[in-house]
Amino acid sequence: MTGERVPLDRLLDFVDLVARRLTQALLLGIVGVVSAQAFCRFALNASLVWSEEVSAWCMVWVVFIGAISLMRRDGPVSIPIFVTMLPPTARAAAVIVSRAAGLAATLFLAWYGALVVAGNFNMLSQATSVDTRYIKLCVPISAALMALFAAASLAADIGRLCRSGGDAVAVPGARRAELPLQEAGAEL
Repeated sequence: MTGERVPLDRLLDFVDLVARRLTQALLLGIVGVVSAQAFCRFALNASLVWSEEVSAWCMVWVVFIGAISLMRRDGPVSIPIFVTMLPPTARAAAVIVSRAAGLAATLFLAWYGALVVAGNFNMLSQATSVDTRYIKLCVPISAALMALFAAASLAADIGRLCRSGGDAVAVPGARRAELPLQEAGAEL
């Protein structure tokens, strides 16, 4: 291949970009709502009844939507020290099993999250009368997108293993563990 990006990579990059921008917008929303609440409470001596509820919902969405970008960058916490000690083929197998487990976990979370959203577990919120199903919707959406990233990483690692052997499969987090703290943070 001549370095040309396949359409799937462009789609994954687009999904990642949207997730990052949505996370940023939600964080700005949290800052705005909390600032408005502080101003109203201390300057106007009146409270915004809905502010705590809305900022908590935004935080839930930040966590789940932000996890999408982490999955794209192999950002979930990993401790690669023991895996890096394995011989190349065993190391590649451990990475592939780990990726398959991550894919299974995200698929389960997407499935169960969809059941919760569609089920009778929802109610109207106290302050805003919003159906909580819309708050919980971030779980199956983010889990499904995380599963997409996990499947792409799994397929890429299996492809590298089949083409080039165990040395071609990188251990997630191993490079970050070798970098100085400042560079490791910048890599994310």
